[in-house]
Amino acid sequence: MEGDGRSGESERPGTEVTQIYVRPPRGPKKVLRAFRRLALDAGRKTRVSIDLKVAALSHYDAKSERYVVDPGTYALMVCASSADVRNRATFEVRSP
Repeated sequence: MEGDGRSGESERPGTEVTQIYVRPPRGPKKVLRAFRRLALDAGRKTRVSIDLKVAALSHYDAKSERYVVDPGTYALMVCASSADVRNRATFEVRSP
């Protein structure tokens, strides 16, 4: 998933942290699963690509004593912080 290029709109050089949150079909509202820090020149915009492995969707199931990925609708959120969502997408995970 890529950000929308709004990173780095400051007039001074600095860093921007792009964060990927996942909202699973059940459980917590959102969970931080990946991030990337970038150094940006003043006024520069850039696109960010972050690979997210399937394991990032898993949680530990005490009953089966292993990590599982629940079927259902997941939401991915590209954020500058947990409260600043810049882009979002949803996808379905089906049972095998």
